[in-house]
Amino acid sequence: MQVWARQLSLPGFNPTTFLSSESEQLTWQREGLASDTLSAQNALAVLHGLQTPLVIDPSSQAIEWLKAHMKVQGYACEVMPQHDSHFNNTLELAVRFGKVLIVAEVDRVHPILYPLLRNDLGKQTGRLVVPVGDKLVDHNPSFKLYLVTRNASPVLTPDVGPLLTITNFSITYSGLES
Repeated sequence: MQVWARQLSLPGFNPTTFLSSESEQLTWQREGLASDTLSAQNALAVLHGLQTPLVIDPSSQAIEWLKAHMKVQGYACEVMPQHDSHFNNTLELAVRFGKVLIVAEVDRVHPILYPLLRNDLGKQTGRLVVPVGDKLVDHNPSFKLYLVTRNASPVLTPDVGPLLTITNFSITYSGLES
């Protein structure tokens, strides 16, 4: 990054301060995000990335921050492990009604999520629909999906890895100093 900034004559360029304001970063910290640079960069990737984020969060600090952040933003947020017996129904309702769904304990990505990760939207009588399991579900554009795991090495098949923005919120030494 520093080489690129020098070549473009942008000394002191910082992508974190370019993509977010100091006020926004302070708000994230009030919501529970650590104050180190890596956490701010991860927050940017999670909130502004184009793909579904897979958050590696061994300490559960990031999931707590994400829940608090979504609440402050006014989103109806639900957290559910993908191995829960009601997961398919919860996923369907979240897609239909535009909720934020945080899928916890993701050690591998369940195939029911693939159409959502690929953004396989279709039109059916003027409505946007997406396959969820064996159903076509109306897709609300407010729907947001976040995958969270405590596992430092989740099992990702070659076809799903490129569909995710992987962010690692593991505790670092600089984070402990902050």
